[in-house]
Amino acid sequence: MTKEKIKRLLESYKYDVQLFNEKLKDVNKLKNDISKLAESNKVYKMSQISSTEIENNFNSFIERQIVEENKLLTILNKKQKIEEYINKLPQPYQTIFYLKYISLMSFEEIAETLNYSIKRIYQLHNEGLATLMNNSTENLSKNKIENI
Repeated sequence: MTKEKIKRLLESYKYDVQLFNEKLKDVNKLKNDISKLAESNKVYKMSQISSTEIENNFNSFIERQIVEENKLLTILNKKQKIEEYINKLPQPYQTIFYLKYISLMSFEEIAETLNYSIKRIYQLHNEGLATLMNNSTENLSKNKIENI
């Protein structure tokens, strides 16, 4: 695997983590909405609104929740694969990649946290990419990293 493919994979993952956090908020909001709808269903049963309309809305919420949870599972599976590859890196690459792609820190924040210059963080990141590239080439026949 080329260095560029690894970079794209890691950047894609970074965006997936951000998406995951937003989707998680959506799922929690849906659960809250479903609870409110279920609670209000008791009140609506005494009113003019048909139970079919309430049931359709409720089913719509449930379907959306299932879709969102499936998306979250896909992102979690990708996260596990990425973390497996990061955990195979030696230090300090492992820490830098963890902070960058799991904790979503900027290079500047990583440099400050680790007491390195920003230039050194870039160097270590590139060395880590080369290490990942070598590891992925060695393990490509076993674990197709490109299928993440």
